[in-house]
Amino acid sequence: MASFECRDRTTRDLFTTVGFHELDVRYEQPETTSSGTPTPPVPLHLLYKPFGRVYEPPLVPRADFLTAITEIYRTIYEVDTETDSSFARLLDSLGTRETIPITE
Repeated sequence: MASFECRDRTTRDLFTTVGFHELDVRYEQPETTSSGTPTPPVPLHLLYKPFGRVYEPPLVPRADFLTAITEIYRTIYEVDTETDSSFARLLDSLGTRETIPITE
């Protein structure tokens, strides 16, 4: 699986032309503290593409998605997903779905 986050629609549009799909979730870079100054969460586009040739929109199981995103939040952003408000908003955007929706 290949996935990445991007801020702008131009980058998103470029990658969707080569097989990436935007996941329809509220995804944002969590609040960070740089040089002692907190920065607010930044909304991002989260793109995904399974490895290999794919002809249909992918089905991303909720459990796999949450495992990957939890690891990203903990490893890259160094935040506790149990208390982070960005992660809570992401969970809320999923509702009770068993697969992650794709933006059309």
